[in-house]
Amino acid sequence: MKKKLLSALLALAMLLPSAFAVDLYVDGSELQTDVPPTILSGRTLVPLRAIFEALDADVSWNGATQTATATKAGTTVQVSIDHTAAYVNGQKQTLDVPAKLIDGRTMVPARFVSESLDARVLWDSNTQSVYVITPDHESLVVEYLDVGQADSMLLSSDGEYMLIDAGNNADGDDIVRYLREIGADELKYVVGTHPHADHIGGMDDVILDLDVENVLLPNATTNTQAYSDVLDAIETKQIPVTVPVKGQTFQLGDATISVVAAQPSDDLNNTSIVLWATYEDTSFLFMGDAETEVETAILSSGTDVKSNVLKVGHHGSSTSTGSAFLAAVSPDAAVISCGAGNSYGHPSAATLNKLT
Repeated sequence: MKKKLLSALLALAMLLPSAFAVDLYVDGSELQTDVPPTILSGRTLVPLRAIFEALDADVSWNGATQTATATKAGTTVQVSIDHTAAYVNGQKQTLDVPAKLIDGRTMVPARFVSESLDARVLWDSNTQSVYVITPDHESLVVEYLDVGQADSMLLSSDGEYMLIDAGNNADGDDIVRYLREIGADELKYVVGTHPHADHIGGMDDVILDLDVENVLLPNATTNTQAYSDVLDAIETKQIPVTVPVKGQTFQLGDATISVVAAQPSDDLNNTSIVLWATYEDTSFLFMGDAETEVETAILSSGTDVKSNVLKVGHHGSSTSTGSAFLAAVSPDAAVISCGAGNSYGHPSAATLNKLT
């Protein structure tokens, strides 16, 4: 299976000693530049004018001082060639890597420039790609948060956010901190795919600390403290709870989130809310901890689950991702969320073999 993210492929090419070409995307669209972005001393540098103008900023250049100035909506950013000092609205900031002249183009650190103009930057080390995301991007952005042996995904489109699962109890503070940092402190939906602690453990922190409009939970209960904490948080904040049913849809900005499965079961894993997110011709499937019992039901129903990206069920366990189901999904990429050296043996060798 080809490994790619958001259907983007990258051919890595050396430009300079310790400098490598990378791909650059702004709100899902590849930004073509005459001098490609490069990695230099561990930092990604992008052509100043191209990135500024892609973010709708006005750009000016002072050749005498070799200083570039960008202005947008009352924000002014200044960087100078070979200087680590940069200025945002006159306030000095220190860059890890100074702006550089490469092939006659002023190259600046992508993260500093983007974040100075209220955009955020995601780095995909697998494809050596930089994704710049503006606050009101229309395209669907999916982030698989690193919560170790647990699950948590953030979906965003057109200024609206959905959090699917929230890791273990110890992950709650980190998830809340990250969401605040990127401006996602208002969540349209928070989804607990099922009541296991490695999926809902940090959800009470999210609900109590952020503004949550709707909570989606499956038709399942358990007597654990983690689940009780989530219910208490929901009651404290008086947030409406939806128990979704198969075929139900939810709108997230310009993306549509469809419920592929939400069935009762004696096994909590198989009560997982399975979601299919689509934006234009790109789709993502989120399996929670659903196993072959749910996969068989989905296939029997004739539901279309073909997806560009599959969030593999149950952390890559051998009890999920059956061959027939994987063939129906036919993903371009698969994501497994699990902790290194975990005691469960996730992901299983059998699952990995199916995905390669």
